[in-house]
Amino acid sequence: MLIWFEMAAQTPAASCLREARAGRGVSISRRPTRYLFLDPSAPDLYPDWERIANETVAIMRHTAGADPRDPRLAELVGEHSMRSEAFRTRWASQYVRFHNRGTKRFRHPLAGELTLNFERFDLAADTG
Repeated sequence: MLIWFEMAAQTPAASCLREARAGRGVSISRRPTRYLFLDPSAPDLYPDWERIANETVAIMRHTAGADPRDPRLAELVGEHSMRSEAFRTRWASQYVRFHNRGTKRFRHPLAGELTLNFERFDLAADTG
C-alpha cells in the first residue's frame, strides 16, 4: 500500500512540476509527503497546502488501518512525526479518508497556476 506515498513512475508533465522544485534547490524525493511536510517551500507550490496536507494524512491513516504492520509506512509516519509539527498535529486528529478522485492546484514558476484533476486507478492484479 505504501506505493501511494512513493513515486514509482511519472509522466513527462509530472516531471515538469518536479523539475520546477529542483530548479529552486528543493530536495527531490520519491516520497512526495517528504516534500509536502518537510520542505518549507511546499506551500509555494501548493496554493491549497492546508487541504492537501489534511487529505494526505487522512489517506495515510486509511492505509495504516488497512495494513497496520507495514514497516515502511511506520518508518514514514515516524520520520514525519519527528520532523514536522504540521504532520504531528494532523496525525493526532485521527481523521481517516479514502478518496478516488479530486483536484490539485499547483503554482509553477514558469507556467503559473495549474489545476489538475486526478483519479485513482486500481490494477486488478495489484496486491498493494
